[in-house]
Amino acid sequence: MEISFALDNTEWLRHLDETYEDGLQFGIEEFTRAMHHAVVDHTPVDYVTDQGKEKTFDDHIINQWGIEFEPLQGTVWNPSEYGHVLEGGLYPGTGPRTAAGPGGIYSRQAVGGMVQPILDDPDLINQMFDAVITGLDGKLDTVLTRR
Repeated sequence: MEISFALDNTEWLRHLDETYEDGLQFGIEEFTRAMHHAVVDHTPVDYVTDQGKEKTFDDHIINQWGIEFEPLQGTVWNPSEYGHVLEGGLYPGTGPRTAAGPGGIYSRQAVGGMVQPILDDPDLINQMFDAVITGLDGKLDTVLTRR
């Protein structure tokens, strides 16, 4: 499972990048970090396996989320095959730890998935952008102070 954020056709933004000294990459990285944090917060936690054994640190899907950066791109990813079940509502039926949701059967801890509810929440997305803008404002203040 992977979520990528990239800027395309950014020639007009290059001038901002000069002003903010790599501000575009900074903005993408800040937004990607905010998305990573939100996705981790929306990821269910289960402390035992289906066989009743206690899970190790690496067994928890919440601990497997990664983050990567490339020029003008940030990616939040999770190698767990279980991620598609959680995100897609692919449980076979409802039970004590599952619930019907939009288009499928989900974990009660993540009805609607882990990522989609974040993308569908304009207030949360706006908070992420506000954090980026606040960071860029601080970055510009630092740049102007040095000049």
